[in-house]
Amino acid sequence: MKIAIIDPVVGTSDEVLAADAAYMKKYLNPNTEFTVERLSSGFMSVETAAQDTINGAKIIEKVVEIQDKGYDGIFIDCFDDPGVLGARELSKIPVMGPYVPAIHYAASISEKVAVITTDSYGVVCEGRKAGEHGFEDVIAAVKNVNMTVLELDDEILAEKIKEICLELESEGINAAVMGCTGMDGVADKVRAELKASGCSVQLIEPLKVGMKMLELAISLQDTNLIKSTPINMDEYIR
Repeated sequence: MKIAIIDPVVGTSDEVLAADAAYMKKYLNPNTEFTVERLSSGFMSVETAAQDTINGAKIIEKVVEIQDKGYDGIFIDCFDDPGVLGARELSKIPVMGPYVPAIHYAASISEKVAVITTDSYGVVCEGRKAGEHGFEDVIAAVKNVNMTVLELDDEILAEKIKEICLELESEGINAAVMGCTGMDGVADKVRAELKASGCSVQLIEPLKVGMKMLELAISLQDTNLIKSTPINMDEYIR
């Protein structure tokens, strides 16, 4: 199968994209191919409603643009799921982001779920997203590492996530979702260290989970097109 991964921001370095690709290849099926599709303009991160709206529109344009490139599915690589709903109204192939699959998966392995987000405004945004998606009763806590997306530093990030997970364990929460796909670089390391220390919190990395869910939908030949909308691809005007 062939998947398009839309980089939802501008300015991502080739080194970061290569590291993400190496990470994903460890978990995806051997027959899964993926190509990164870049935006031509937009913000360098998606952390606010304004960034979500502007980059989300660019993402939807990209979804329309790549419909006939032979892809089996499209993945939007941002935990805010920018443009996902709009893309699902138009796309002829499955479109997923990491947020919804990661929260559903976390809830399937733990009765109490937490999200580890970026900063204090990220906490506000996570509360808003939970309400929009009906996850208020699923997400028991939202913690933050006190860094914006563009400030994320792997060494500091890993230590903060471990500290938060130990705190969550004391609160009886056994699954924590990393609230930014830009955190994937420390996921395996922190998971291993938590397990070695005997911590019961299972760390959920949303890029991996979202891509696996998209693989599943494609392999089962399912679609997540929002069919109730009167809008269709043929009516899209450039």
